[in-house]
Amino acid sequence: MSGRCIFKAGNGHNIGMRKGRELKNLPVIDVLSGQHLGYIRDFKVENHENLEGLYMVSLDNQVYYLSRDSISRIGRDAVMVKPGLSKVVLEGQSDWVEDSGLNGSAVLTSGGEVLGMVSDILIEEKEGNILGYEVSDGYFKDLFWGRKVIPTANVLTWGKDTVIVDDFS
Repeated sequence: MSGRCIFKAGNGHNIGMRKGRELKNLPVIDVLSGQHLGYIRDFKVENHENLEGLYMVSLDNQVYYLSRDSISRIGRDAVMVKPGLSKVVLEGQSDWVEDSGLNGSAVLTSGGEVLGMVSDILIEEKEGNILGYEVSDGYFKDLFWGRKVIPTANVLTWGKDTVIVDDFS
């Protein structure tokens, strides 16, 4: 897989770019009142290209869905939300578990080569665009060579179990 991806996953602290897993457990703060509302639990994507919203667990253990429109800013240390926008309370607290649908899908090239499994996403903070998908090729390969990122433009098909990407040839 070396030399095939446009960029390699780094520490995720590039300006304006975050890994999906870095959003989890960030505090959610009302930008007007400064009130701590809860913590981010997970994210939801739209068409595998945009961040649609975030799931928050409130301080009293209720699950809320925060649409992208209600998010003022995804910061390094907190997610700032706009005041006065309604948050949708989910009936079943496990409803969001399958929403992102990202992790665990096998990644294959259009030529049939297995590249690994989708392990995370890279999100552009300001607009909520997904820049790419982090691919794990196993613990030891990840440790020695790092994880690779497939840019969203290289994704040809997003199937239920398999992601097919451009053959890079």
